[in-house]
Amino acid sequence: MTKSGNVRLSIIAFFSRSKDPSAPTCDGFYQYVPSTREMMMWTRTQDQWRRDLHGTVTWVNERTYRLDAR
Repeated sequence: MTKSGNVRLSIIAFFSRSKDPSAPTCDGFYQYVPSTREMMMWTRTQDQWRRDLHGTVTWVNERTYRLDAR
């Protein structure tokens, strides 16, 4: 919450599908949006980004979560 209103924050984790550890690629990223509890995976094919919704995160306690697939 800011003076201007709510800010939609995300947690991002990038991933690589490269088999060569000395030359990693950025093949996409996972995005978690705490305000909506959505978990998404973004991948790039050619010149476009594709978003796949994996599901909704349910927090069981401070350290444990469950991903409910959609």
